[in-house]
Amino acid sequence: MTSAKAKILIVDDEPAICDILARWLSADGYACESVHSGEAALDALEQDEVHLIISDILMPGMSGIDLLSIVRSKFPGVAVLMVTAVDDRKTGIRTLELGAYGYVIKPFDRNEILINVAMALERREASLLNDEYGGNLRGHITRSLKQIGQLEGIIFHTISSFGHRHGETDEHLRRVGRFASTLLNIVRPGRSMQELDDMARAAAMHDIGKIAAPEAIWLKKGKLDDRERVVAQTHSEAGAKILQGADAPALRLAQEIAWAHHEWWDGTGYPRGLAGDAIPEAARIVAIVDTYDALLHERPHRPAFPEDEALRIIKDESGAHFEPRLVDCFMQALPRMREILQESNLEASQREKLSLDFAKIHRDR
Repeated sequence: MTSAKAKILIVDDEPAICDILARWLSADGYACESVHSGEAALDALEQDEVHLIISDILMPGMSGIDLLSIVRSKFPGVAVLMVTAVDDRKTGIRTLELGAYGYVIKPFDRNEILINVAMALERREASLLNDEYGGNLRGHITRSLKQIGQLEGIIFHTISSFGHRHGETDEHLRRVGRFASTLLNIVRPGRSMQELDDMARAAAMHDIGKIAAPEAIWLKKGKLDDRERVVAQTHSEAGAKILQGADAPALRLAQEIAWAHHEWWDGTGYPRGLAGDAIPEAARIVAIVDTYDALLHERPHRPAFPEDEALRIIKDESGAHFEPRLVDCFMQALPRMREILQESNLEASQREKLSLDFAKIHRDR
């Protein structure tokens, strides 16, 4: 959304703050309206379309946090950016957990406000697109499953259509799927080929919710700050939302995995703080193999780890991040995991060669 099309509602009981924010934002092309209470803000939302609210937290009557809760419930398409003179990390994190798109401490400068507004509007746009695409995606996958029963091709075609905005490759998704199927076969011997195939396909969709967050989050070179981390963590629930209501067993399994693969065995994970056996076993399996593959490959914020270091990290996290029993099974599966890595590298090389050959044929024509 361009600034010329974005309507911003400024909510602060200090008129001077409203005036300066309106002046900065209007100069940058935004349409602005100011009110001085949460109650007046709700009236304004009933009267006209608003894309973003910038609200103070401490106000007489309805607080900014109360306003945030009501807006997220009654007007879910409106982004909310909080501003406050209270530099309290707990308050900031709480507002983000309640659905705020950002948290700015007074006194702020013009550039800080403009950057946060632009990022909030970008995230709002991504969230709306996710809601739209999520419904279409569920219908597309379910219809295609009934017609041809080939989930894997749909997974990778769909993810590719989003331009790999989350910074991961087809190879990573395929490997995680194959790793998860391999580990399941050791954890639960005697599984049918259909169950193992369903696991492979479902595990490959573990991060499909990443399409709901801005690309810059996944491609950032360096650690995420607290605000970015909260945004990034929404991908688990977004993935579950995309996959909800599916009839196919593989898609029901994929929803479990998408929602819970960042839960920790000791209960300190997200998004629900599940612990132990309350975490679906498929998600516990994917948590280990996704970590293994991620550590072995370069990411925007760090280089790849040698395998011995990756294995040390996984062992050290046994009992905290990972279920100890599954870590033991994972170590038993390592020979096959290494074979999968070699096969994946070979397949990637072959696909690259075919792509280059096709491009040469196309040029020669």
